[in-house]
Amino acid sequence: MRILYLITGLTLGGAEIISIDIANGMSARGHSVCIVHLSDKNELQSRINENIKVISLNMGKTPLSFCSSIIKFGQTLKQFKPNVVHANMVHANIFARISRIFYKMPRLICSAHSNNEGGILRMLSYRMTDFLSDTNTNVSEEAVNHYTNNGWFSKEKSICVYNGINDNIFRPDEQFRNLMRSEYGIKPNEFIFLFIGRLTKIKDVPTILKAFQSVSNNIRGVKLLIVGDGEEMPSLQEETKKLKINDITIFAGKQNDTWKYYNAADCFILSSAWEGFGIVLVEAMSCGLPVLATNAGGCSEVINDNRFLVEVGNHKELSKKMISIYRLDSITLSLLKERNIKRAKTFALSNILDKWEEIYQDN
Repeated sequence: MRILYLITGLTLGGAEIISIDIANGMSARGHSVCIVHLSDKNELQSRINENIKVISLNMGKTPLSFCSSIIKFGQTLKQFKPNVVHANMVHANIFARISRIFYKMPRLICSAHSNNEGGILRMLSYRMTDFLSDTNTNVSEEAVNHYTNNGWFSKEKSICVYNGINDNIFRPDEQFRNLMRSEYGIKPNEFIFLFIGRLTKIKDVPTILKAFQSVSNNIRGVKLLIVGDGEEMPSLQEETKKLKINDITIFAGKQNDTWKYYNAADCFILSSAWEGFGIVLVEAMSCGLPVLATNAGGCSEVINDNRFLVEVGNHKELSKKMISIYRLDSITLSLLKERNIKRAKTFALSNILDKWEEIYQDN
């Protein structure tokens, strides 16, 4: 099968990594794969299988650039002759649908990666071009229902396909635990709460900071490790100073080898105001970590246990649950670790690739 993946850009982000993982997986299974991205940035080339052809449309923000990109994409379609075009994220989805007006695509699949991909204009664009796709997907049942109930995707051709992780990489590893703790000067007996993600408003990291302040006032020997970058970084660093937790908060910046950081930690926290799926939760669980998350988007579908969910923005409730995780005895903690690893295997990449192959072959 010849599969063309169309994606908005190849910058470091959850949806981008997932799309590459799927493309690599399909290439490894013997399919002919091509990745086309709209923007000119490609920060992820090292992650892409060398057998996969990568093409940039170098699309700018002007109407002329858009038309030029449509023409270049049409030439790629004619040369590669895909059986399936699988677009990912809102800009690529709309671009693929409009392109179908001019060029033949035997099958077009459009995947959203969140229950919130932007404002009303983007959603209206989805609604107006819905007839041009064959299948629409989103990363959680909650997100699918949100899109279909609002009429942005048609119900009869919309399905949920969860994101998947490589559980050969995301797994418990004591060696990485010792290595990363040594690198950041973390003592063996210190308890580390971890956040990994883009430092944007939708992740609502201030809720974690407020909760952690309360935790640190009640418990000694705790630290907060924040892995990621974004426009909120300066304000978050300033907030740690105001809360007087800056000396026990570590900002590690953007990192590619996140599995090492999961292994360095003792509990993972996701505080998103909204979330399509929450792939970081699966990664953390696969590494054997207890996880806490807000009940935003698909997080509840991942965790599948209300004991580890809190209301969005409720830092008091979050701090109580952080303390309860800290106080778990070794037997309970071991059982939770086993439970989370087992739950994470539900989202193993091999299982998700099986699902995508079924969808691609569905006529």
